[in-house]
Amino acid sequence: MFSNMKMKSIDIPNKIIIWGNDNSHALGVIRQFGAHDINVMFLVLGRTHHCATISRYCTKYVCVKNTDAGIHFLLSTYKQEELKPILFVMGDETAEAVDQHRDELLPYFYLTGTTKKNLLSLVDDKNRMTQLASKHGFDTPRSMIFKWNTPIDNIEYPCILKPTIYSGYLEFKTQICWTKEDLQRIVRFLNHNNTYILQQYIPKTHDLLIYGCRLKNGEIKLAGSYYKDRWSDDGGASHGFLVPDIPEAAKKESIYSFLKEINYYGLFSVEYGLLEDKAYFYEFNLRNDGTSHIFYQCGANLPLAWACDCIDIQHDVPTKVKGKQWAINEILDPINISRGVLSKEQWLIEKKQAKAFYFYDPDDKKPWVYAKRYAWINRRFKAILLKYRLLIVYILDKIK
Repeated sequence: MFSNMKMKSIDIPNKIIIWGNDNSHALGVIRQFGAHDINVMFLVLGRTHHCATISRYCTKYVCVKNTDAGIHFLLSTYKQEELKPILFVMGDETAEAVDQHRDELLPYFYLTGTTKKNLLSLVDDKNRMTQLASKHGFDTPRSMIFKWNTPIDNIEYPCILKPTIYSGYLEFKTQICWTKEDLQRIVRFLNHNNTYILQQYIPKTHDLLIYGCRLKNGEIKLAGSYYKDRWSDDGGASHGFLVPDIPEAAKKESIYSFLKEINYYGLFSVEYGLLEDKAYFYEFNLRNDGTSHIFYQCGANLPLAWACDCIDIQHDVPTKVKGKQWAINEILDPINISRGVLSKEQWLIEKKQAKAFYFYDPDDKKPWVYAKRYAWINRRFKAILLKYRLLIVYILDKIK
């Protein structure tokens, strides 16, 4: 846990800015810097959700209603800084906004990303990303471009449908279609202006996530591997274990060549589905990953290492997971008890075994208390949204 990770202070004279939603992702990074007595400015996209903003380590935050307002705030507030601030983005929406305004921001901020404006947005297109991954030797599921009027008679089932570019929380990220009837039902609600990718379904045994950072000199630090073996009702992983080694199936050399071709520098992660001896490529996340604080609690602090690299500070910040460690989402994973996946007694044993948690920190309890209190409300809302999401998107598309 974070309280057990207290390390010596590191003097970073530049301001640290974290931009993203008020969630466990931002909370984790704020804690990672706070444990080293480094204050950050949290630029909240949207409204506060009483998560990172109520952490003892969050000393200052400002809310902006959208990414345009965020870009305006950054440029109007920090242009005159003597030392360029280091900007961390916490999600795809903020990462793409920074990518689109790269030329305006680069003179005043240290940024993660590619060296060409808008290249990140192009790579984030799921179809282009899959093609590029296949080119670099990753094992990729069979896939095809799909639109609302694509014939479905010769499609192999089960399959997975996902938008090439995720357009917001009302748009689904993935839909598993077990039969032709499932796909027909979903097609009725597809946005006619959007393009989707239809992929082979992989009956995975685990999800695998590799977390890393490409430094300014081209060196790549890989913190380790996160094997995810249980999931919550929102589809996110809620339990698993981390190790420092990278499995051969993940094709480390392919990771290197992919990043080199797009000339990306900074924090990233790669996601796979594991089946027997193969790791099927899902996607690259060209930003800090939402599980970075899980890796941190297991020994690796890549955000701090990247900050030091930006301003050429010599450091001994650990960048590798220490041995095999277990992780659990202590707020969302209990749903698996009611599902019958495991007993309450076994869950308590596994919780005690865990080294890393998504919210809990004995020295910073307020975010955990709030998350625990509102988990039930959020679960009910998400259940309703998931049930009627396709219909909502369909109606909104028709009234535009």
